[in-house]
Formats: sequence, C-alpha cells, structure tokens
Amino acid sequence: MLKPEKSNRIIIITMAVLVTILAVGVSIYRWNSMIRLQLVSPAETVQTYTLEKYTKRQRLERLLSVTLYNNGTAFLSTPPISSYRLPKSTYTVENKKLRIHAAIETNQEKDFYGVENGEVLAIFTVENKNILIFESATVAVFADKGARYVYK
Repeated sequence: MLKPEKSNRIIIITMAVLVTILAVGVSIYRWNSMIRLQLVSPAETVQTYTLEKYTKRQRLERLLSVTLYNNGTAFLSTPPISSYRLPKSTYTVENKKLRIHAAIETNQEKDFYGVENGEVLAIFTVENKNILIFESATVAVFADKGARYVYK
C-alpha cells in the first residue's frame, strides 16, 4: 500500500503530465489550423494589414492582422492565447466599409461557429488603401474599437 504522501505525489505528477499533453495538443491543433488557412500562395494575397504600434501584451491578446486575398477570401488572425477559431471568411468593400463575412458551407460548420453563411463577422472603415480602422464585430475577434491596421 502506498503512503499518502507518495500517492499525492503520483496524482500531482500524473495531472501535470496530462495538462502538458493537452496544452501541446491544443497548440499543435491551432498551428495546423493556421497553416491550413494560409496555404494560399503569396501571389494571391491582396494585402495584409497589421495592428499599428502593438504592445507585447496586445501581440498575445488582440487581433494582429487582417489578410485579404484576390479570390475574395479573408483571414483574421486570432490571438495565440485564444482557443476561439473564426470560420472561413470572405470580404466585400463598399462605401469605405470593409465587411468580413462568414463562409459557412455545412450545417456542422453553422452549428460549430454559431453563425450563418454570409453573416457579417466584422466591419472596418477603409481610411485609405493602406489603413483599416476596426469598427465592430458580431463575434469575438479581439480587436479594440478604433484600432488601426496598416499595410506596409
């Protein structure tokens, strides 16, 4: 029979190993998801706008970039500390407003993301061809109202 101290130590070590395995698994899953979304060739990229003057903390907690592609798709980079994933997206630009829309293809995606196909996920004001200003979102995109995204 194990002594209580040894039993507690085994439980703590086992839990630490399980938490580590879970953290690595989630990190690998997010990394693979990001790579899959970015398998578009650079030639198809219209522009990538990056959060202006971000801090170290914002780098981990905020939407860092908005990438628009020639084929009409968009990619919003969610923060690394977030487990929330945005659906595939498309975009439209009209009257100096950039609208990011959900591109939902199946009922499973609709249930998973909780949004309808074509639903507006986020709105940015197009100040000029090099600057986007975040206005609002219907889902968690982790951007502050008025945040400026610049193309360099």
